[in-house]
Amino acid sequence: MATLRPSEEYEIKKWSHWFDEALRGKGQESEHGFFMEYAEQDGCDILRQNLNSLPQTDIHIAELACGAARVSINLSSHDNISSVTLFDGALSALNYARSLVPSSILSKFRFVQGSLFSTKLPKNHFDMTWNSGVVEHYSKPEVRAICAEMLRVTKPGGLVIVGIPNRRSFAAFKAFTLGKTSIGKMLNWIPGYRYDTEIPYATSELSALLRDVSKSDVKVSHAGSPLWVTAPAPLVSASGKLGKLLGSSFMTYFVLTKAELIGHACKRDHNTDRNLKTAQWAQNAHRC
Repeated sequence: MATLRPSEEYEIKKWSHWFDEALRGKGQESEHGFFMEYAEQDGCDILRQNLNSLPQTDIHIAELACGAARVSINLSSHDNISSVTLFDGALSALNYARSLVPSSILSKFRFVQGSLFSTKLPKNHFDMTWNSGVVEHYSKPEVRAICAEMLRVTKPGGLVIVGIPNRRSFAAFKAFTLGKTSIGKMLNWIPGYRYDTEIPYATSELSALLRDVSKSDVKVSHAGSPLWVTAPAPLVSASGKLGKLLGSSFMTYFVLTKAELIGHACKRDHNTDRNLKTAQWAQNAHRC
């Protein structure tokens, strides 16, 4: 793995522990409930709708910093998806994701461990590159670098999609209050996720950043319920449409299309060289 930035090293250590616990059937990941399932299904629908806009029928997708990868696993049933690359710095996350993939479709998946800032994945390879719940853990310059890497590995005309918790949702507000405020730190008896390194980026703020990096328009969509994580399932379902209408759903997704040519690097690409590198990478993708 490439030399890690201190921020990424911290995140990998934290999430390695998180998914080590999950592999043992412990921790919050193992308590996956209806609220998260509802948000993930909404997110999957957003990704599927955007994939349907692509003209090709042989689609390769990658989720960078995949975690449990539930959405990508769900999405893999899309008729046109030929391969799914799950990439993460934490080996335990990849092992946990692998445990969730049905054996009947496991051959579609590749599992790759590495640095989010320098993935070593082939250039201009994926039709869609995406992640969710990742970039809010990093500073603006780091978000720019992550987005640039996602663009690098995406084909011209392909999709880059980034999802973050919506700071206008109750669940995100609660996690921020419990983890980031002096009042919240006195309420350590209240259960639930607590923000640590997360930065509550505004929708307009992240849209502007992604637009500047990609030099393309950014489309915003919302997913999930505006309520709290342990809200009763009927309330979660009933509040979904209202959350989207008010822009207070749990997740916000930013969708952009990579320009046909970005800079001079794309112009210098040679198909034979790219195909060779892709073949070499594919041979090594299962080693982690």
